[in-house]
Amino acid sequence: MKRNDYIKLLASGLLQVSEQQFQNLADFIATRFEVKELYKPKLVSLGGIGPNNKLLGLIDWARALRSEQVQSVTAYHGSYSDVPLEAHIAAAFSGVEDIILNVKTTLGNYAYILKVQYSPRNEMTPQQLVLLVNRQHDPKTQWKSLEMLLQKSNDLNQRPRIAEGSLSTYIISPQGAEVFDWHSGDFIKELQLNAIISNQDFVIPETLKHLLHQSSFSSFSFGDEGKSYTYLYATEEVSGQELNQLITAQPFEDEVWQKLIQYNQEYASDRLPSYTTIQQWKENIGQLSGDTLTSAVSVGCRAICDCCDAKGLKPIIPAHLKKKLGPDEEEAKRIEGRSKLEKSQWFLSANNEPWEVNLLHPVYSAESIPVNDTYIASRKAFQEAISPIAEFATKQQSNFAEAFELAKYLVSDTVPSGSFDEAHKERIIQELKNAPWQFSERAIENFSNVFYFSQELLLMNWEASRIYALFAVSIADVFGGMGSWNDEYHASEEDNNKHQQLSSTLYNALRNYFVSLISFPHSS
Repeated sequence: MKRNDYIKLLASGLLQVSEQQFQNLADFIATRFEVKELYKPKLVSLGGIGPNNKLLGLIDWARALRSEQVQSVTAYHGSYSDVPLEAHIAAAFSGVEDIILNVKTTLGNYAYILKVQYSPRNEMTPQQLVLLVNRQHDPKTQWKSLEMLLQKSNDLNQRPRIAEGSLSTYIISPQGAEVFDWHSGDFIKELQLNAIISNQDFVIPETLKHLLHQSSFSSFSFGDEGKSYTYLYATEEVSGQELNQLITAQPFEDEVWQKLIQYNQEYASDRLPSYTTIQQWKENIGQLSGDTLTSAVSVGCRAICDCCDAKGLKPIIPAHLKKKLGPDEEEAKRIEGRSKLEKSQWFLSANNEPWEVNLLHPVYSAESIPVNDTYIASRKAFQEAISPIAEFATKQQSNFAEAFELAKYLVSDTVPSGSFDEAHKERIIQELKNAPWQFSERAIENFSNVFYFSQELLLMNWEASRIYALFAVSIADVFGGMGSWNDEYHASEEDNNKHQQLSSTLYNALRNYFVSLISFPHSS
């Protein structure tokens, strides 16, 4: 079961159980998570914003709502993600939350969505970065450089640009905290690169030295120490005739042509013509186009660079080609600077006491609560969705077929009864081994993993069929993440379309079933 679903299950359970059961369930949850002290280092803590808008640990959050006499807990779908994808595909992306908990008490209605906060990856704070930048030579130029770095990232990822000249104040704001966490390592690298380019020292104040370290690789040799290499590449489209002019401009023209021929033969490039003489290249180079031309320009530039490095010379660029070829003077300095930086780079020290906080946040703009299907209707829809996808996965010889078959078995009303102890688990496992499907050890392990949740479900006073249903939903939720059911690909377009249709139907059915399972009163 995904952690965010598990936390919503526990939260809903705390609001539903009797007063007599509440403390037992609370004590059990405290063995799995930190529920009193939020943001505690090295722990995962649970909490919520109570009716009085106060930040509380999960148990106190539940008590605050229970003091108003909880009448119902209704879970429903209300995605707060901007990802314009089918739900079963969007499940692969982090930050996609699709369930809202509506808690109705005698005093009011409250809608909650689960949000997760993570500790910074590194020890340095935004305020300490500001101090570090301001201690460098020419901090104004440094801030401008860091801001350009961030703006390029924002443009690339289609995020809003920040106000010009605001980076130093933006990163210490609540809105900029996450941005700082993601870009802090890049900022530190950029500061050092700028110092190298301007021939200045990278200044580390004494109070910040514990936040930075050099890699052990810094003491190793990186080839020819102090040697600079030649770089040349096209920044705009270069014609075959212009490539010919570029090569001809070099004082070692014939050597460049020979290098180009050599590389073409060594790597057997299927994009370049198989000319074996300089004369053939000169006569036909003006006719190259498309990918063939692009490859020829790339290989030609490389040949020039290698010849220049061997002779200790710089390439000669005809005046009319200077705008079409890189690097320019500024980028050349940065390339050389990056080469030097590899030998002496400082890195941020990692946060050795990470924390994670899962908070139930009020959703003030929640839509009106939709009427959920009854428990029986959602169960039927799940059963009707799991059978065809299991049959399809079996036909496709997919490794996920037995996950669907196992989920189908768990909602078949044929699972052996028992008290959900170890003996009960073993009876079910034995039946799985003897079943016509002949479930693998991996499937048995998956079942054992979900059976692990029996203890808290019994503390919530769930009946057996409801417990098995949660097991089934957990096992059938194979959507999201690398190597998931979403990544399956089939030979025909028809099968791929069927895959998407069956996946969408099952995902919607299992999410509807899940929200029905954790809602209260339980409409069976």
